Amino acid sequence: MCDPTPRFYHGHIIFNYWNTYIEGNNVTFVCDMGYSPANQQSSITCTKKGWSPAPRCIRPETCLKPPEGDFIFNTTKSVFFPGDKLHYECKEGFEITKNTIDDTVACTEKGWEPTPSCVAIVCNIPFLESGTIEPREDIFQHKMVAHFKCNEEFTRVGSESAQCYHFGWSPQPPICKENVKPCPALPIISHGIVTGEPKAVFQHGDRLEVQCEISFALYGSKIIECVDGEWAPLPSCKEEVKTCGRPSAIKNGYFVNVKSSIYRHGDTVECRCLQRYSIIGTNLAKCLHGQWEVPSCLVNPRSCTRPQYAVFQPTVQTSKQFKINQFAKYRCGSNLHQTKCVNGLWLPEPRCKGICPSPPQLPNAINIAEMRIYKSGDEVSFKCQEHFLLRGPQKIKCENGTWQTPPRCLDLRCKSPPEIDNGIIDIGNRTIFLPGETVEYRCSSGFEISQLKTVRCENLKWSELPVCKG
Repeated sequence: MCDPTPRFYHGHIIFNYWNTYIEGNNVTFVCDMGYSPANQQSSITCTKKGWSPAPRCIRPETCLKPPEGDFIFNTTKSVFFPGDKLHYECKEGFEITKNTIDDTVACTEKGWEPTPSCVAIVCNIPFLESGTIEPREDIFQHKMVAHFKCNEEFTRVGSESAQCYHFGWSPQPPICKENVKPCPALPIISHGIVTGEPKAVFQHGDRLEVQCEISFALYGSKIIECVDGEWAPLPSCKEEVKTCGRPSAIKNGYFVNVKSSIYRHGDTVECRCLQRYSIIGTNLAKCLHGQWEVPSCLVNPRSCTRPQYAVFQPTVQTSKQFKINQFAKYRCGSNLHQTKCVNGLWLPEPRCKGICPSPPQLPNAINIAEMRIYKSGDEVSFKCQEHFLLRGPQKIKCENGTWQTPPRCLDLRCKSPPEIDNGIIDIGNRTIFLPGETVEYRCSSGFEISQLKTVRCENLKWSELPVCKG
């Protein structure tokens, strides 16, 4: 039984008709003005050992929501009690100071401790022997892009540009070489076909196109380049098991020689338009990843006018009107691009926008299969390796020559479980444990372990530790 009127300072039990309390009974207490329950809980329970938790009223030294600086707090609360904790995140372009152990602050009688600490993300100035770097800066801040150019008689091997991220430069800055090696032979890609002008030897900078066999899909860039004796980046051809059925009707047109009920990835069927209609795009419907990609048939499709802002190649091409499905090439800097007239519109739009460097290869993420050129509006997706958690956007976009801030892949593995007084754990020489793994403690002779003897690795931390009692 429990005392019906437990005594404590600065509060009292709410009146109740019970004269005695047995195990399991609950009562409520209130604190005097200016005081609050010590654990913010005003209900207590009768146990074998008495009231639990013991009623206690304190004058709380409250904390107000801390002001934000280079960091933000994800909370809507404005008042906090001693012991309350807050997580903070650094704003874009900033990161937690390297010697900071945790990204939390706690409300104490003296206020918030420790002070949140975020510093600006900067990258070391890249070194390029026998070349120049633009812009010329003393410090490269987060998201800044550096462009690399080699001196005369030297050749750049590597990316033309790189961007500064929280983990450093990506892609890695190039080198300038006086002598670069040719590529002696065509690369071999399983289930792939390399197309291009046949040569005995390919020079540094030569490009070829890769296509996959029917029922195989291309992963990576279809354009490969000879880079100092090696072809890069090499894509892969993976079997696509999804198939297409017979193509359905096409508005204002029809299919020719549809002989099968099942079509594999990459299979095509010829399309034709009815009289007075013109086909938009290619005259082939294509099975891609289990779905048909079908052209359109339009009546009197519009031609395209020559844009004023695009430098078309060759420059001798002076036509002001371009027919439907006609291709035109235009130049942006040193790169040549192709666009197509589609019912009065150029697709893609022949406007020179900032070209982004190769997308960042995040630490602890699955490497991205790179394309050759990334223009404004292009997106890339990220996926973390096993046992790592993606924090941030799953996709980022190229915007006028700069990639948006990428996510991070957080390591969810735990370090060795901590030692406890008079306790023993048998983990051998292991120092890393995967999420979900458990470790069992036992006590030294003469000690008994608490009810919990097994701990689990959960999001970088171990669950509640046991206690060895004498």
